[in-house]
Order: sequence, then C-alpha cells, then structure tokens
Amino acid sequence: MLSEAISIYEGPFVEEFYSDWTIRARETLETAAVEAGLSAAEVQTEIGHLEDAVRTLSRVVELDHLNEVALCQLMNSLILIQRPASAVRAYRDFEQLISREMGLRPGGKLRSLFESLMEECQDP
Repeated sequence: MLSEAISIYEGPFVEEFYSDWTIRARETLETAAVEAGLSAAEVQTEIGHLEDAVRTLSRVVELDHLNEVALCQLMNSLILIQRPASAVRAYRDFEQLISREMGLRPGGKLRSLFESLMEECQDP
C-alpha cells in the first residue's frame, strides 16, 4: 500500500497555482509521499525485497533530492545488493548537487557511510 502511494504520486499538486492553500497542499502531499516511500522501503528491506527498496528509495530521492536520510537508505540498499558503484555514484551526484545549490557538504552520517564504502572498495 505504501509503495503504491509513492508510485502514483505524480509530482507537485497544481504547480501552476501559487496561492497559500495550494502551496500548503503541495507541501503536505509531497511530504506524505516521501514519508510513505521511506516507510515502504523500510518494510521492503526488512522482508528482503531489496530491489524493490532500491526502486522506492530512488523515487523518494527523485522527489526530494536533498533528503539525506533517503539517500543514506538508498546507498545502504545498493550496498546490500552488491552495487557499490551505484552507491558511490549516488553519493557523488548528491555531493555535487548540495554544493551547487546550497554551498554545503553532505552531513556527517552520509559522509561516514561513503568513507566506509570507499575503504571497503579499496580492501583486496
């Protein structure tokens, strides 16, 4: 049910209108879609449906491209399905995006995950 919510969410609600009520509704719906996606991915991971979790989390990151929690979960899922290069690429894309849009670096938890991934990749 939760994964269906993220899959049917088509983007910002009445994006062409900029009144107070549409902005609030748009933000509420996007937040609900992101939270549903994160919850669905957590369940998918718990029951071993890791490819589904990767698809769900990719959609969440697409909707909320500055969401470090979603990216961290996506990277972890990618690592679990033996796709470390995809996890590195996701991190690098995020690192460039957050630097360009906000002049910031990824948060400590995300950087730590990336650094441990890089260490694992260098171990023979």
